[in-house]
Amino acid sequence: MREPRTWVRAALLITVVVGTAAGCGRVVPLPSPDAQVGPGISASPSEEPAAEATAGPGEGASATPGPVDPLPAVTALSEASASPCAGGPGADRVIAALRRDRNLLPAEVAPKIVSGPLCAGSWQYTVMNVPGREALQVVTRGSGGALTVVTAGTYVCIPEVVGAAPAGIVAAARCR
Repeated sequence: MREPRTWVRAALLITVVVGTAAGCGRVVPLPSPDAQVGPGISASPSEEPAAEATAGPGEGASATPGPVDPLPAVTALSEASASPCAGGPGADRVIAALRRDRNLLPAEVAPKIVSGPLCAGSWQYTVMNVPGREALQVVTRGSGGALTVVTAGTYVCIPEVVGAAPAGIVAAARCR
């Protein structure tokens, strides 16, 4: 009766060894950045491609490269992370928008900015301390003097912020 168990164990051992060995293979090193990949193609993106000789028999070869298109500008990065608003709306604009759009900040109260404003796209995220209250989080959108308060309070992860704000604002507000 012990013989079937031995066969099962041997089959299991062979399966494990073959399965492990199947993941192994020859590792091919990557070409160096200066290596030629093919005729007229370089692995280095900073070099212009060399032109192939297109001359017929007895004619001189032309080595004039064609026009090279520049890489497209990356605009999504400005929305991927929130960073201090360089040249954007300052804390005074956020406070003015909060006083104008919401009745959360009386005129005689001077809040202290804890963080921000942080910008991502046309959105801003600011945290301020208001005397006698918990920290106030403010999410605004717009630019310069045209800021609009989207939400303000101790919890700003409302559907409009989570669904419409850039990822940088959602992350700064710790909504995800």
